[in-house]
Amino acid sequence: MVISLFGSLLGWSKIAKADTLEFKSVADLRDVVIEKLRRQSGVDSALASDTDPAIINIELRGSALRGDVTNLFQRFRVYPDDDKAAEIDRWIRSIIQWPARVLDEDNLVVVLLTRDYIDNGVQMGMEFVQEPLVGDLVLTYMVDMPDAMSPMSPDEVIGRDLTFLRERALENVREWLPKLGREKASGVCALYYVEANTMLSPSLVLLEEFWTSIEADFPGDCLFAVPRRDQLFIFHVEAIVEAKQMIAATFEDDYGLLSDKLYARRGGKLMRADN
Repeated sequence: MVISLFGSLLGWSKIAKADTLEFKSVADLRDVVIEKLRRQSGVDSALASDTDPAIINIELRGSALRGDVTNLFQRFRVYPDDDKAAEIDRWIRSIIQWPARVLDEDNLVVVLLTRDYIDNGVQMGMEFVQEPLVGDLVLTYMVDMPDAMSPMSPDEVIGRDLTFLRERALENVREWLPKLGREKASGVCALYYVEANTMLSPSLVLLEEFWTSIEADFPGDCLFAVPRRDQLFIFHVEAIVEAKQMIAATFEDDYGLLSDKLYARRGGKLMRADN
């Protein structure tokens, strides 16, 4: 069976020192990644797809993998000062780790994705354990590896109490709260993120402790948006126009996109902003 490695699920944002690598096309990046992959222990082959310039067909210790460098290429476009060699190495480590990853109670986390995002992943051969949250947002259970997030499969739930797994996953997200980062994006908005594990940033909305920690800046009801998988924007409740403008600007960047919807927290409950 071919395991599809949805490139946009791998890794998280990190601004780093610039280097000399430049890629004019996704195929240029793919070729550099293939060259590095072939030097890795356990990689039997790494071949460019005949049909998609971003896809690499990989044989790793007898397993057939399908790597996608689209998100990595988009990242370098949005963050041109990234250390590209380091991020390529991170992407490759995520590939190498994938088949050997083991689910345990300490590395299970909840990641927010969208219904469309999950449907796309399913079409590429991925499996998810998921629960609807609100609107297009879905709770997805992931194994938090050093350089990647790997979806928990339905088979891994067998014999386990999902309620317990949910509580444990949220507790593991809660442990990242000391790494909470904040940037004031405007007078009515702030950007929040989890340093060194930014794919957990949207998951902050699930934690009462997070809302308590920002209460001084955002008392009472507020709006929030997760236009990218590595960011959480909080707005004052009256800033609907500014919030929609922020979402639109993020989608123009076309990197790491998540949801184009605007949400609200009213009376302690999460809901669509237009409810």
